[in-house]
Amino acid sequence: MENLPETLYVDPTGASPTTTTANGPESAAVERAKIEQCIQLLHQPSGREEALAMLNKERRCKDMPVLLWNSKSIPFILLQEICTAYKLLSPPAIGMKEATRVCNAIALFQSMASHPDTKMAIVKAKIPVYIYPFMNTTEQRHKHLTTAPYQLRRYRRPREAFVVSKILMYDEGQRYCGSFPERFYAVVRVLTKIVDQFHGKPSLQLLKHILTCFMRLSEVSRPCDALNKCYPARLRDPAYLNFVCEDLTVRRFADQVLHHVTTHSHRLG
Repeated sequence: MENLPETLYVDPTGASPTTTTANGPESAAVERAKIEQCIQLLHQPSGREEALAMLNKERRCKDMPVLLWNSKSIPFILLQEICTAYKLLSPPAIGMKEATRVCNAIALFQSMASHPDTKMAIVKAKIPVYIYPFMNTTEQRHKHLTTAPYQLRRYRRPREAFVVSKILMYDEGQRYCGSFPERFYAVVRVLTKIVDQFHGKPSLQLLKHILTCFMRLSEVSRPCDALNKCYPARLRDPAYLNFVCEDLTVRRFADQVLHHVTTHSHRLG
């Protein structure tokens, strides 16, 4: 943890995303009131899941990061959401519901990390440390993936890929994972390990999560050449893709990702 970057993202001076309000101050006041109501709902365990989802939909609001950070106990509550998922990571048993919930909590921290008034507070609080376990690729974890019964591996892997794809779908998560070598290779190793251990035909949902992750990584210029070299051989093989892609849309997406990985690398070279 001694080598944490000074900032979470590539451009620490970038302006935070903002939303425009069609009806001026009145609309902004209504939006703020809605966010404050959701923040209060976070204090109630029974309403926390709903509040996380609602706040995540409003994360582009320019006032929300400051309201979250300055609200009593809210940063602690969000960290509690993240830490609660740790016990589901080893052995991997995180479900779609739990994955969505923890991703919503992470996304709210990402919004705070992109706001000029809260981003340095996030860095000083070492919030990224709490997110690193979701990128864990230790030898013990790989050993579990290779020795667990096939049915259990097949059941759990979409959840691991789902968490990574959710992080990469946000611009902040994409830049963070793609801009630092240790994070980039950690993600690629996890994805490649899953692809290499496919038995028969994987679920289309899992395959789409994997392809989405590689597409998002390929859109960051710095690691594109490295990604071309370590892109899974199976996903380059037309015969294999024809075998696993029963859906024509998924097959086209696989071709699109491969084309994006290879052509972007050549362009940069």
